[in-house]
Amino acid sequence: MTAYYDEIIIKVPSGSAYLELIRSFISLLMKKAGFSESKVDQIELAVDEACSNVVKYAYDIEKDKDRKIEIRVEVDRKKATITVRDHGKGFDPDTIYHPNMEEYLAKYKSGGLGIYIMQSLMDEISYDVNPGRNTAVKMVKYLENT
Repeated sequence: MTAYYDEIIIKVPSGSAYLELIRSFISLLMKKAGFSESKVDQIELAVDEACSNVVKYAYDIEKDKDRKIEIRVEVDRKKATITVRDHGKGFDPDTIYHPNMEEYLAKYKSGGLGIYIMQSLMDEISYDVNPGRNTAVKMVKYLENT
């Protein structure tokens, strides 16, 4: 059975302890939407990376007391659209680092690949950044050939 969701939204505290809950939520919805196991894994990892970036970078732990991550899921017959939104400081998408993977692996680096991973796993990705107010990362995965 394929399930379609006009819009499902959850808001969770911004903390690494909540990442497993978010992964489970996304996995369940994507399976019910009809995605293959491999695409469910891709979507789950991309959303996990987006949420991990919020946990690590979006909020000033000293100043921002009500740190939340909002995850909005919309699924129709063609695609799933997942938007991860925070109300932290924001970032400039034009400064996103696109690593040369051969050099990266040769130097045994770790970290810094979250956005690269998201872009590699999803069919579309876009950013809506309003510094100091909110940031949204919108990711799309198409159902075709699932």
